[in-house]
Amino acid sequence: MLMYAIDTPAPATLIVISGDRDFVYAVSMLRWRKYRVVVVAPSNSHLSMRSQASTVLDWEVDVLKKA
Repeated sequence: MLMYAIDTPAPATLIVISGDRDFVYAVSMLRWRKYRVVVVAPSNSHLSMRSQASTVLDWEVDVLKKA
């Protein structure tokens, strides 16, 4: 993810498929550098991850189409 950002100047969009809060800092830094970060995560993912994303998609609802 960070190598992509090094090679691709902003504005650009990155999609992170994870709800793991270990990615929060990276997502935050990418947003600060004007990248659009779409996070696809389960609804129970950590709030800090969801709050740093430009857009959040729910894994079950938006991807798997479960109601």
